[in-house]
Amino acid sequence: STLAIKDVSMKPYATPMGNQEVTHLAVTLRQKVNDASNIKFAILKVAASTRQTPGKDNLPPYHNMLMAQMSLRFCVAAALLGKPVKSYEYMRDHHHDPDVWDLAYRIQVVGEEGRRVAALEVHLNNGKSVAIEEDRSHKWLPNTEDLKSLFETLATKSLGARRVGEVIDIIMNLDKVKNINELTAKISGWD
Repeated sequence: STLAIKDVSMKPYATPMGNQEVTHLAVTLRQKVNDASNIKFAILKVAASTRQTPGKDNLPPYHNMLMAQMSLRFCVAAALLGKPVKSYEYMRDHHHDPDVWDLAYRIQVVGEEGRRVAALEVHLNNGKSVAIEEDRSHKWLPNTEDLKSLFETLATKSLGARRVGEVIDIIMNLDKVKNINELTAKISGWD
């Protein structure tokens, strides 16, 4: 099947679209940092305009989910610590996480004129550092497998795995559906 959508971006993380890239960099870099307690500090380099966006460079305290999600520091710290950054429940219920706040204070956000791709450097207590700089913008364009995975993540809790699979099957074969109410019934539980 071909996706009949255009000019749509996908958010794999429970953060604003503008924080997807830095969150992904931190998730990726976490694999190179064996123990997050060894992180001395981190430097996040972003476009100057990104850093200047209200809320992006906020330090703790984060009084609500939105403050945490908007903060580059919170998103990077949570990802480096291995927190479930794909979970909206985590963002809603744990925006006051003291471990994330502690690391967020040790993340320096640097805005650079002309920078188009974010970069993250993590400096460890042993004097070593690890870094990543990668253009991920093309990855936010949806493909079938990513959309299936995202739908499964978001819908399984309320619909159950069986019904999620059935909904995906209907969507992937919409050209064979005689009445769109089949999909509506499956999603709503009216079937």
